[in-house]
Amino acid sequence: MVPLFDIAFIVPVKPFKRAKSRLVDVFPPDSRPAMQEQVGIALFDDTMDVLGTFINRHHQRRVCTIVCSSDPEVEVRAEKLGSDFIYLDEPKAATSRARQITLDQVIEHANQHAIHDMGVKGTILIMSDLPLLMVHAIVGLFKRIEARAGFTQIILSPSMGNGCNLIARFPPDIIPTRYSSKHGPSFLEHLALAKQKATDLRIDYGQLVEVYHNLDLYLDLDTPEDLMNLYPLLKEIRPESHLARVLDGMDVHIEKKSRDDTRHVSIRVDMNGHGGT
Repeated sequence: MVPLFDIAFIVPVKPFKRAKSRLVDVFPPDSRPAMQEQVGIALFDDTMDVLGTFINRHHQRRVCTIVCSSDPEVEVRAEKLGSDFIYLDEPKAATSRARQITLDQVIEHANQHAIHDMGVKGTILIMSDLPLLMVHAIVGLFKRIEARAGFTQIILSPSMGNGCNLIARFPPDIIPTRYSSKHGPSFLEHLALAKQKATDLRIDYGQLVEVYHNLDLYLDLDTPEDLMNLYPLLKEIRPESHLARVLDGMDVHIEKKSRDDTRHVSIRVDMNGHGGT
C-alpha cells in the first residue's frame, strides 16, 4: 500500500440534532431542538475551518481529516469540504441489545480505517467542541511531532475537567482508546496507558509521552457553566466564528449575580421577545 496521507486527524461527531444536550437547558424549551442543531453545526464548521486552514497552509506533511458520524447531515457537510476530508460512517452495534455504540468504538473504527485503508504513520484524535480552537494550536502540536521513520510517540491534551481533548498516536495503535472507562477521567486513563506502554517498550517515559497544554484545547463546551466561561472569551478571541454568530443571534447575556462575587453568574437567552434562564 502506498499511503496517500502520512497523518490523519480523527473527529468524531454526534448527530447535530443530539449535540450538546446538557448545554441547551439554558434555552427556552420550545427553542431547544433548533438551538441544539444550530450549536452542533456551528461547532463542527468551526473545527473544520481550523483543520482545513492548517492543511492548506502547511504542506510539509500529507495530512487529512476523517470525520466519523452516523448523521447524514454531517456527511453532506463533510463531503463539501474537499478531498482532504473523508467521511466515515460509524460502525453498527455488534448486537441487538447494544443500541448505541460507545465513543471508544467510534474512535477505534476510524483509527483502524486510517491504519488498514490509508496506511498512515499516525492519527490525531481531536474533539469537535473546542470553541477557542485556532490554527496556532495545531501548528504548536505539529512542532512536537517528530515524524521520522518508525518513530513512536504519544501526545495528550487535557481538558479543564481532566478529560482528553486530543490524542496524537504514532503509530495509531500504540495505545487503545479509553473514553468509556468507569475508573477515572479520560486524560488520566490515557496517561496511565501511555506510561504502561513506555514500561512495556523499555524506554524512558519522557521519550514517548508528552502532555501538550494549550488553552484552545483545554476549554471545551458541554454545560451552561462552560458557556459562562467561554462566551466572553469567544467574543474577544474568535468573534467571526460560526458559534459566536449563532450565540449572538440568540442574544445571550452573561451577568454577575452580585458585585463582589464573580463566581456566581447567570445566563439569559432572549429569543423573539421570550427569555430563558
